[in-house]
Amino acid sequence: MNITHKFLIVSVFSLLKRLLSYSAPVYELIKYIPILVITSGKVSKSGLRNVILLLTVILFSKNTSLIVYFIPLFLFFIFKNQFKKVSLDYLVSKTKTFFLFSVIYGLAQYILGYFPFEINWILSDLSVVNADNMLSGDRNIRPFSTYASVPDFSIICFLYLFYFFVKKKRFWIFLSLLGLLISGTRGVIVSTIIVYVLVFILNTNKKNILFYSLISSTLIYLSFIYAAVFLTKISNQFQTSRLLLYGTFNGRVENLINKFSEFEIYNLLLPASYSVSEANQITFDNMHVNIIFSVGLLGYILFFRSFNDISTSKLSISYFSFFVAYGMYNDMIFSIYTLTSFFVFLYAKK
Repeated sequence: MNITHKFLIVSVFSLLKRLLSYSAPVYELIKYIPILVITSGKVSKSGLRNVILLLTVILFSKNTSLIVYFIPLFLFFIFKNQFKKVSLDYLVSKTKTFFLFSVIYGLAQYILGYFPFEINWILSDLSVVNADNMLSGDRNIRPFSTYASVPDFSIICFLYLFYFFVKKKRFWIFLSLLGLLISGTRGVIVSTIIVYVLVFILNTNKKNILFYSLISSTLIYLSFIYAAVFLTKISNQFQTSRLLLYGTFNGRVENLINKFSEFEIYNLLLPASYSVSEANQITFDNMHVNIIFSVGLLGYILFFRSFNDISTSKLSISYFSFFVAYGMYNDMIFSIYTLTSFFVFLYAKK
């Protein structure tokens, strides 16, 4: 099975799970298939070395309860060589028809609402999404198409958008933008703008992209907090728009403030230990803070060091920049589906 087939399986798998959500035993049985699909191929020595170092940090801080949540990320680092074997041109040529279908499917959800089997999944105990948020009758539907979540649909649209932008494919650029806008993931849209400015206007190279992506996304994140009163007023004036809804971001900030109230400066070097119950609630909606809280500053450096082997092409730099910028709004490292999309597009030959 080649990478193109694996990518398509993971892309459609969430739709299959939703169709089978009427049977909890079957749902629980098949949900681990994507990670089994990805774990194959030649082992990356550098990836394995960095995983061992990250595991050492986790064990040293007595955070063994976190290991199970980091397993998908570690497996992607260890088996990342397989993604380097496929040409991105080939992959896109073989998957763009499915991408077209996924945007049409997302548009159908946006116009018609979720289908009955999707509502059943959202309301079931099997779903990890917030039913009150997804099915709020006074706001626009946020489509997730065939993917695992709304952010995953938005991320896919971004990945294709920049590929087609570089290749100057106007129809596909329009299609990607359409999917990006109807999904309404603000963090993805903001991060897309950051990437465009850094890579295509300022021509930031691979050596500097991590620093500038981190600084620019942090400043914009802080500006959203500083402008809370103004943004809340706008949100109140457009209460039917999920794109302009500020309350959810404000909730994330309050969550971070609560987390930081328990943080000591020495935790930068020696992360606080998590109990099993605490480890089960490590959602920060901020990848950067999550990594620092989990594995400390040393682990944070090791994490980004693991991406030293990406190519110097504009597309690879764009995808990596987006990964850094959008990490301000999402705990991406725990999602098999998100990691699959990123690793495939990031490491495929350009």
